[in-house]
Amino acid sequence: MPKIENVDGGVKVTFMRKNANNSQTTPNGNSNGDISVEIQLTDRQQDIIAYLRVDGDTTATKLAKLFGMSKRTIDRELSFLRKNGFIEKETKDNRSPWVVIDR
Repeated sequence: MPKIENVDGGVKVTFMRKNANNSQTTPNGNSNGDISVEIQLTDRQQDIIAYLRVDGDTTATKLAKLFGMSKRTIDRELSFLRKNGFIEKETKDNRSPWVVIDR
């Protein structure tokens, strides 16, 4: 599970995983068993998450109109946020509401 923190007006995301040989190293040389990877969300990604907190039933088309960009761009942003554990659908049904994952 990613660890999400607010840092200097942005968001810092740390993903944890074991090395293949179960050694306990991190990119910064610590030996705590985890490898951390930071993901800095863009302002647009943060805005999308904020909107989904208010209206999880929204669609990519509605978000595209709201943010003044193409539906394809919104689809890419939603896909990124979903793949990186920030949002998910409430059920496997694609018509279900978006849920923002708080950590």
